Amino acid sequence: MILERVNKIMKTGIHHFASVFEATPTTTQIHIRLESDKLVFKMAHNWVPKLQVTFKEIMQKTIDIFQYESLATPYLKKSLILFAEEKGLAVENVSAFIHEQSNGNLIISFYNKGSFLEQLPLSKQLEKLGITF
Repeated sequence: MILERVNKIMKTGIHHFASVFEATPTTTQIHIRLESDKLVFKMAHNWVPKLQVTFKEIMQKTIDIFQYESLATPYLKKSLILFAEEKGLAVENVSAFIHEQSNGNLIISFYNKGSFLEQLPLSKQLEKLGITF
């Protein structure tokens, strides 16, 4: 249930902004980073963040009636913080892209100062955070 909901929300944003960018879902990403302890979302095309968006814009909803943002944001923040801690990096230098592969699977790729470090399926990242399916 949780993984299905996360996949649906992220894919909704990726597919919507792919059409905005006149691109494909595989060339459109959701970029996340912490700025002053606040999670910032940007839609990216070809790994270049282009447009700052809200979680509601990713969901393509005007109202977050089920409070998905308040449920998802702490886990996304924790993902960045834990990755920085595991690698001995400053969290302000760490960012991640959530992106869709051609087979439809969602991947999270971690970066330090814009340099790629690691990627894993989004489902595995959620498991690392203690979310079981």
